[in-house]
Amino acid sequence: MAEFTITELEAALDRHGADVERWPTDLRVAALELIANSEMARGIVERAQSIERTLRQPPKAPRGLADRIVSEALRQSPPKPRSRPKR
Repeated sequence: MAEFTITELEAALDRHGADVERWPTDLRVAALELIANSEMARGIVERAQSIERTLRQPPKAPRGLADRIVSEALRQSPPKPRSRPKR
């Protein structure tokens, strides 16, 4: 196989994800060789792994957000019409 390039590494990260160990064998071998010999390649893979870790974490709402949303919704909702007493 010809030398694996940074461009090919980036394309493979997009296609296969940041866990290089799960890539198809030929790509994995070439990528690991590039990563071992290139600080730039290591940085690219580390950033991709960091992004994937971040995306796996569920977002956390600030404390009390649900209460503030309900309070605001109640404040903005129009008053309910009063029923008239029957005569």
